[in-house]
Amino acid sequence: MVLDPPDDVNHLVDLYDSRLRDIIDEHAPLRTKEMPRRPIISWYNKKIQAAKRHRRYYEWLWIRTGWCVHYEMFKVNKILVNNTHASAKSEYYNKKIKTSKGNQRAVFDVVNKVLHTSETVFQILSTERKICPIVLITSSAKRC
Repeated sequence: MVLDPPDDVNHLVDLYDSRLRDIIDEHAPLRTKEMPRRPIISWYNKKIQAAKRHRRYYEWLWIRTGWCVHYEMFKVNKILVNNTHASAKSEYYNKKIKTSKGNQRAVFDVVNKVLHTSETVFQILSTERKICPIVLITSSAKRC
């Protein structure tokens, strides 16, 4: 290609393109990755998404600086996310129950879904006290 380049520009571009693709495939091959499928949460909305984004920002700021002010802002935003999530979930299920008025089967289905009643039995694996990673972060990063 270098010693005897073709006269046609299109052919030269094709040669360069194919050689460049070969080099890229050799050093950085294309990989596919399967992403986990998560169920769609019906009550999740833009308000919850924005609150979570703010919480993550303040968590990042607190970990980066280690200041008590940023930790307090993170805690406030964590509570805000939990309250926003709970109120959105409550509104969603209240609406579902109201729209299924008169249909007892639908009401019981909604109530069972809210109460998470199923055939699954959960087993407690251990009663040992373990330190949560968040606690380790707070104890090492807090400068108060």
